Amino acid sequence: MVRMAPTMTVPSLLVELGVEPANLLAEFGLAPSHFDQPDFAISFEVRSRLLARCAQVASCPHFGLLVGQRGSTSVLGPVGFLMQSAPDVRTALDELVHYLHLHDRGALVSVETGGPYASLGYTILQHGVPCSEQILAGAITIGLNIMRGLCGADWKP
Repeated sequence: MVRMAPTMTVPSLLVELGVEPANLLAEFGLAPSHFDQPDFAISFEVRSRLLARCAQVASCPHFGLLVGQRGSTSVLGPVGFLMQSAPDVRTALDELVHYLHLHDRGALVSVETGGPYASLGYTILQHGVPCSEQILAGAITIGLNIMRGLCGADWKP
């Protein structure tokens, strides 16, 4: 299960791309009102299939990336708040690694450091998740936004 927060922008993004969201969301047992509830939980597989279907219907193969562009630490709920309150970037990333399961039970985050560099990874735990590239594109983009938020506007990936 995963909180709805990172995908709350799906309906508005669909509208921007010329797609009426209600019928598409209904295919997955979802209503637009579910996307107003950041703590509403959906399965990792449903989220993956939803993003893939949105990409298909909107003729936008990078749909997951566009969803991720709109996310930052705030989509992580309490985990994001904890990160924003951390005394330094390393502590914030350690908190993400240790507490992501409170937000997302379908993946793990890893951090590896060496010298002045750090590598932030996101691994989907369930094998065979359909269309995982949409989730991965969104996760990478959210990770980029998180790092910019933690390190400042001058930070370069």
